Amino acid sequence: VKYCSPFYWTMQGIFKSIFRWSDSLDCVSGSSSSVGSNQCFLEYDFIIDDLKKRGIYIASFNVDSSDNIFTAAITLVAITVFLHVVLFLRCFFAYYRVNWEEVTRRS
Repeated sequence: VKYCSPFYWTMQGIFKSIFRWSDSLDCVSGSSSSVGSNQCFLEYDFIIDDLKKRGIYIASFNVDSSDNIFTAAITLVAITVFLHVVLFLRCFFAYYRVNWEEVTRRS
């Protein structure tokens, strides 16, 4: 059900366009990694872990879909077009609704 939600694809596209796996942040426990002391990779932050549990893979090293926002953009456009077509058809058939009682009385 979440894959049909425009909000899911919008948030996924926004997060993927903002964050990269090589981003870092200030953290209390310094590491001796390549980002320096008192810096941690964004990939290990608890918010990124929570998003991974929800199926939104952003800022992850060695995950192909981590930096690819084209899938989210294409899916969002497809959902938007589908919803507009459904809305148009609903309005079209509501406007040109046939009154079957009147048709049967005339015959």
